[in-house]
Amino acid sequence: MTKEIKLTWLLIGSVISSAGSSFVWPLTTIYMHNYLGKSLTFSGIVLLINSVATIIGNYAGGYLFDKWRPYYATLVGIVIAWLSILGLVFMHGWPAYPILLVILGLGNGVVATVLNSFAATIRRKDSRYVFNLFYLALNLGIVIGTLLVGYIIEVSITMVFVSALILYSIFLIIAIFAYRVDPKRKKVKPTKSEKANGVNPKVWIIGAMWITFLVIWLSYEQWQSNLSIYMDKLDIPLSQYSLLWTINAGLIVFGQPLVSLVTRTIAKSLFRQIIMGIGLFALSFTTLIFAKDFSHFVFSMVLLTLGEMVAFPAIPAWINELAEPGQEGKAQGTINIAASIGKALGPLVGGIVIERLSYNGLFIGSTLLILLALAVVVLATKKANIQS
Repeated sequence: MTKEIKLTWLLIGSVISSAGSSFVWPLTTIYMHNYLGKSLTFSGIVLLINSVATIIGNYAGGYLFDKWRPYYATLVGIVIAWLSILGLVFMHGWPAYPILLVILGLGNGVVATVLNSFAATIRRKDSRYVFNLFYLALNLGIVIGTLLVGYIIEVSITMVFVSALILYSIFLIIAIFAYRVDPKRKKVKPTKSEKANGVNPKVWIIGAMWITFLVIWLSYEQWQSNLSIYMDKLDIPLSQYSLLWTINAGLIVFGQPLVSLVTRTIAKSLFRQIIMGIGLFALSFTTLIFAKDFSHFVFSMVLLTLGEMVAFPAIPAWINELAEPGQEGKAQGTINIAASIGKALGPLVGGIVIERLSYNGLFIGSTLLILLALAVVVLATKKANIQS
């Protein structure tokens, strides 16, 4: 086995796996409600269980990557996902569909953490460069998957699952030959100061970043759920809401030179890059308070996307630098769990806040939560005197 995965194969695998999963998750609510005749509440419960399975997969993926062979951990995750998709090709009625969907979430959770962990073990390239390309690959896969699924479903729902199965099969073949890697990771002994204090100060930063990433995804999910209803109440058509996500995808794919310029000039360290990105996130929700027409929503989406482009690749890269050698899988699994929890709770928490307060209450609350999480990261980092 080689000691380091080739970045090219990691990126190809990321695009394919992301595209494959994007054939399934956008259809879940619509398919269960319109085709299987289940209520929106029940669909939400299934999605919540699916998120729990993904969280378990995130943890399992990190554990297997560190304690077992990363190569076999990769194959386990892909095979679980592949088998569930195979089942969906032949059985996508009730109750097979939700059961297989949950199993797919488990497999995808393992795969997501393993891919992140592989990215963390690449030493030939700067970690910021690696995670930036990795983030771009994941989003490119989402764009490809969500674009194609709209056309394929017009043929039949079975063809959607067949297409996803083909992609996962290609990914499995690539993994068998290109992911046969056993990264060389040295174990390190704690320093005298760490022994005296009992806790490595880096742990507090990772904990602060975990909270921050959860809050960011909790807020981000409002755009993917409750914002569509809010815009509809303002008589903004659904087609324009969809256009916002086209703008989001376009900026992510074609705006990388801008991110490179920012990281070379303004945000030269990962710490500054994260602070800047999170700040843009908070600003985007602040502007939503005043958004009443489509142009204002475009402005808010641009701010949100810029924050995403700056912060999202930097967070796992910084976590990688803070993690102890030999614990890359655990560190990346932890951050993926935070994202999964935020995605799972986002629509529910947002709905409760809107019903109890208002949409403006949601936007103000999101802004304050993001700023509070940002303050926690800054304080934890200053206390540890680590800014990458």
